Amino acid sequence: MQLSTTKGETKIADLTKRVFDIKGKGSKDAAKKAGDALLAANPHLQDLSNVAPGTPIVIPEVATVKTDAVVSPLQTGTTLLASQLHGALSAAQSNFESSLAQETARVNSITDALKSDTVKKAAAKDTDLKDAISNIADAQKARLKELDQLKAAQSQAIDQMGKELDALLSRFAPIAGKP
Repeated sequence: MQLSTTKGETKIADLTKRVFDIKGKGSKDAAKKAGDALLAANPHLQDLSNVAPGTPIVIPEVATVKTDAVVSPLQTGTTLLASQLHGALSAAQSNFESSLAQETARVNSITDALKSDTVKKAAAKDTDLKDAISNIADAQKARLKELDQLKAAQSQAIDQMGKELDALLSRFAPIAGKP
């Protein structure tokens, strides 16, 4: 049994073309047969839009297989692990960006409320309130600056984690090797 992995193909024909060495007369029918055999051996490929790059696949023995498409079980597992870890890193970045956007919106909402006519009128009548509003406005400006710094630091950290993850996973490549 030979194994390979998906590489983000969107059509079974693309995957078939990458995995099998089908050429010459009758290649269209042979490719169709090979694609059908791939689907039969790998039912999870029915909807490739739901298949992550690096997903292991079984290569059925229906046509000549391109040797560079074949991977060892260890390599298959490593590729899947890499895909999942990169996905988790991407999800963490999205969640962090979403949280930052919500906090920025909250701070901007407070700042806008402090600029409202109602607040201005109340502050005009009470100097203590006016001072408190000024302090709150200053705190909101400082918070926005903090959020910008946090966003920059987070982006740098995520980029660094991605590079370190790639470096770590590249260490498995020589061990996994070819079958």
